Amino acid sequence: MGDVNSLSYKIINDESIIRFTKSSIYNDIIEFITNLNKSVVGVEMKPLEDFKLCNENDMINNDNFLFLSKNVYNIFQLIKNMNKCIDSCPPINQSSRFGNRGFQHFCDAYYKEVDEYLPHALSESNIPNISEHTYQISYYLKNSIGNKKRIDYGTGHELNFLLFLFCLNKINFFIPSDYKHLVLVLYRQYVFIYI
Repeated sequence: MGDVNSLSYKIINDESIIRFTKSSIYNDIIEFITNLNKSVVGVEMKPLEDFKLCNENDMINNDNFLFLSKNVYNIFQLIKNMNKCIDSCPPINQSSRFGNRGFQHFCDAYYKEVDEYLPHALSESNIPNISEHTYQISYYLKNSIGNKKRIDYGTGHELNFLLFLFCLNKINFFIPSDYKHLVLVLYRQYVFIYI
């Protein structure tokens, strides 16, 4: 898998922001966010540990339980593995004004986890040629955990996670009935890591 640093930024100044907001991809992202929002209106939030993989004998989205599609479940497991990376990379005992260098070890561990598990999760979807997209999709997931060099985390990193889900959706990895699970399970599990 390639180096995420070889991708280049296209939104770098006011002019490129204006160009982006007039693009079809911008409209697609806004539509995706709107659809995610609509999918959870009036839907009860359940504890994350209650969600499970749906099998052929389960009735999807019955009144008592939310079952996850295989694709959502595989990404859920990948995000949950972030906790294992956190546990294996404790903070370093140091005096520092800015961040803890242990975060850099966490980033390395998580990048490795993504490189190992994401191709497996994508290949199980049986979408033709999906492996061609793994590198670019992994870029957004890797950058959703924070900046390894600056040792920081903010809303731009949360946007990277949303774009990770968006990219998967663009290649039909998710279907509209998955949308509520993207919000109530995947995004929620991602945010809980930082709480």
